[in-house]
Amino acid sequence: MTNSILRFLIIYFFLIKLNTADQIGHLSDLKWKKRIIIITDDENFNFNKRIKKYQKEIEEREISIIFFNKNIAYLDNKIISKKFSNSVGKKIKNINPYHRLILIGKDGGVKNSYLFETELEKIFYDVDKMPMRKYEVKKRNSIENDYILK
Repeated sequence: MTNSILRFLIIYFFLIKLNTADQIGHLSDLKWKKRIIIITDDENFNFNKRIKKYQKEIEEREISIIFFNKNIAYLDNKIISKKFSNSVGKKIKNINPYHRLILIGKDGGVKNSYLFETELEKIFYDVDKMPMRKYEVKKRNSIENDYILK
């Protein structure tokens, strides 16, 4: 019984993950849910190689990665709607073109932009300084401490 429930939950999780990109129609659909790193002009998706070893840190900080090339947005390695791509283009249109990494906070605002060579640790450091992120860590630590004490 337990194995079948676990199997169902795993399949359900993957189905949700697969459908997430299909259900997003506008960049604002991620507001208050995810922080975003937009990677521009990375035609060969080289940034994917850089982020593989940071999956835990990315998930912990609730970051989604959007690749934006030639006015087409990719989320979870899937092409997203033209409407979504347009919303990404509008969000980053005034960013320094040499800055190819753009950090968007959960509030939907551009928090910083970086050169492509910037180490992910620098971006994680900037995220960790954000008031909402500090609150999330404090809340998580409080829950963990309560669990340990019980």
